[in-house]
Amino acid sequence: MSSLAPGTTISHYRIIEQLGQGGQATAYKAEDTRLNRMVVIKTLLPELSSSENARRRFEREARLASALDHQNICAIYDIGESDGLCYIVMPFIEGRTLKQVINNQPLEILSALSIAIQVADAIATAHSRGIIHRDIKPNNIIV
Repeated sequence: MSSLAPGTTISHYRIIEQLGQGGQATAYKAEDTRLNRMVVIKTLLPELSSSENARRRFEREARLASALDHQNICAIYDIGESDGLCYIVMPFIEGRTLKQVINNQPLEILSALSIAIQVADAIATAHSRGIIHRDIKPNNIIV
């Protein structure tokens, strides 16, 4: 299974569309059919699902992130496994990624400072709990 088609259901989450894919996981916009809300469901890549080490690392990521309570850090709603597919569920946040906002153009200084301060504050909160986010990049920041 390479990607999940719209309409596919994982547990009680109905896939709407694929949002992106990284080296470890694929992110999808989905509907939580129990609570009637939009979420992001991040699934471990199928080729990594057979690795116990990768599965533990994926679950550890969710547990660590769930311990953080900060307005600029995405909450964790759920973790689970369905038909061999490991997943993490987060809120769907309307907005554009920082990469889309920048779009190869410089930001105005006040906008750049505002974004940088919020990102730095979120990173400081994570670091104060011993958590290092190893994939901070414009595609992973929602503005």
